[in-house]
Amino acid sequence: DRALAGQAAHQGHGEVAVTPWGETLTVSLRGNWQSARPFYLALEGDGEQAQTAPAFHTLDARVAWRVTPRVELFGVAQNLTNQGDPTWMTLPPARVAAGVTGRL
Repeated sequence: DRALAGQAAHQGHGEVAVTPWGETLTVSLRGNWQSARPFYLALEGDGEQAQTAPAFHTLDARVAWRVTPRVELFGVAQNLTNQGDPTWMTLPPARVAAGVTGRL
């Protein structure tokens, strides 16, 4: 008769992608939300202590420019809300990256 440890009772995910200039440029945003999560810590002896990890949300973004039909330049930003903590949710901190994709 208790909630599953580490599992959020409610969560939501969403993604929006637009291509304002045909297939040349693509911009996408992806979000995630999870409600608070219960944890049960064993105490010395037979006891347990309930702890609740706070709710959290993340936001990621990606921009891609198709230079030619076979070459794409892109940039990504992950965890823009900089969520995470070492005890309850080990997410990497906010970060950005760029790259090139080639197709044969």
